[in-house]
Amino acid sequence: MDSLGLAQFNIQDSKYQRDDSPLYDFLASDNLSAFLKYNDERAFMQWLDKTMARMREFRGVRLYCFLKHFHSDAFYGNLEAMADGVIELDIRERQKHLENVIRLKSMKSIQHPTDWRTLKITTSGLLELVSRHS
Repeated sequence: MDSLGLAQFNIQDSKYQRDDSPLYDFLASDNLSAFLKYNDERAFMQWLDKTMARMREFRGVRLYCFLKHFHSDAFYGNLEAMADGVIELDIRERQKHLENVIRLKSMKSIQHPTDWRTLKITTSGLLELVSRHS
């Protein structure tokens, strides 16, 4: 991608969205917050809303990642309203060590625990849920 401007990205992005392609049943973005350095939150939210609506037709899994404490509260509220679910990742200091934690903050129409769980990376490189804590 040559540009972080939304207008240019729409042109480049459209060639990757094909109705007949099974290759796009799963999509993950590692950090869409980078777009907000170069685009207005409102314009970005309108673009994301249209993009999410188009992508729902694929009936696949989409992970859109954003940095915490980088955007306005209204932006995060809009994201949570648009999304089917919200997964939060964080790094916490516990007993002078850093630990990775995860929680399922929200999932539409499904009751679920919202407590934080510790993530441990095993020697084989797999992630393991270790414990529950708040």
